[in-house]
Amino acid sequence: MHTILSIFILISSFLTSYSQNKYQKAIDTFVSRSEFKHASISFCLTDIENGEIIASYNPDLSLIPASSLKTVTTATALSILGKEFRFQTLLQYDGKISEGVLNGNIYIKGFGDPTLGSIQMANNPDLNSILDIFAEQIQKAGIKNINGRIIVDATYFESRATAPTWMYYDIGNYYGAGAYGININENLYKLSFQQKSKIGATPEIVSIEPKIDDLQFTNELTTAGANSGDNAYIYGVPYNNSYFIRGTLPKGSGHFKIKGSIPNPPLLFAKLLNRLLENNNISVCESPIAPLEIPYVERTTLFSHYSPTLLDIITRTNKKSINLYAECLIKELGKGYRENGIKKTIEYWKNQGLDMNGFHLEDGSGLSPRNAVSSRHLSDILRKMTQNSDFIDYLSTFPTLQEGLYAKSGYMDRVRSYTGYIFKNGKRYSYSFIVNSYGGENWDVRKWMQGVLRD
Repeated sequence: MHTILSIFILISSFLTSYSQNKYQKAIDTFVSRSEFKHASISFCLTDIENGEIIASYNPDLSLIPASSLKTVTTATALSILGKEFRFQTLLQYDGKISEGVLNGNIYIKGFGDPTLGSIQMANNPDLNSILDIFAEQIQKAGIKNINGRIIVDATYFESRATAPTWMYYDIGNYYGAGAYGININENLYKLSFQQKSKIGATPEIVSIEPKIDDLQFTNELTTAGANSGDNAYIYGVPYNNSYFIRGTLPKGSGHFKIKGSIPNPPLLFAKLLNRLLENNNISVCESPIAPLEIPYVERTTLFSHYSPTLLDIITRTNKKSINLYAECLIKELGKGYRENGIKKTIEYWKNQGLDMNGFHLEDGSGLSPRNAVSSRHLSDILRKMTQNSDFIDYLSTFPTLQEGLYAKSGYMDRVRSYTGYIFKNGKRYSYSFIVNSYGGENWDVRKWMQGVLRD
């Protein structure tokens, strides 16, 4: 009996050692490639059961994680807010309603719902449907004339919509959309161009959806080869209506669409609702506004709209890497302020017993090139999440590379990362893999990184 037990222990030890050596050998082979001569690499693979590091390379080196950082934001939000948390948007008014006349203003009070009007969430009303719902509620209240104006109150979130260290060439594009107290249609618009058949010709702007009347473009696009893809960038900043479009679109004869970030979603929502009310014969005396500061007045709530659950939101955040959703989550953690949300995040994981030295955040999405975290930080946070009562739900929000290999990727110029879990042969690991300033082709680097994880 003792002999059998000894053999079992020996085999188990051998298999564990083999698994450890396999991953360590794979990462050692990876870093020896000439493409990584000048690169910075951090890798950490941790045994979830005992916290032992199974394989590593510079695990404490803080690097730019790109979108792998979203795993921290979503884990923190789930742990603090709970999976059933929902964002709220209120329809309100001040003053009095008398004989169909509102002697006061209509307010839309936002609390940072990133899904408002998004068609990407299942069973979620789109922008036009949201506008219809609010207009119907105003009609149900018996209001036929507004002796005031539409005021969108987005002051729950700070006015600084984007992180201060985001790159200028990002923030005019859809993935660089800021996080406001009111967000609509994921804060993106679609710009359609008529393609040209001549190389060097300027594609013409055909339409913008949703329509933003006062948005102006200086179009400096040119036409490139048929297979050149979308290399167009929109340059502009929040609250400003003057934008430049630079880069190239492929030649052709059809329409080609790119996506930009709405410069002032709260004001656009105010204007769209105002227009809809007037089309429905509800007159509005004054022009719609979305001020950055609003004096307190007593309001009556007509209707409350709720977002999908937090679990649904972080599923889209992780699986589709939506920066806006992550930014709204970090701001919600900070009661409207990004910096407070960052402090809350770091404090939370410190209180969970983790060493957060060298953990530097600038945002919640990973878009800032000034974020700096180590692979050990990320691996430790994910290991700690396995102790959360909602871990199975959290795990379900991760993309998968293959069965048992869960991987949230990150990418920006000369940055690649993967962070997640490996469940294989009865063993459970958390890991993070970050590479900065590499040489070679992006496709090859991604393939080699995945090879280490799949090995």
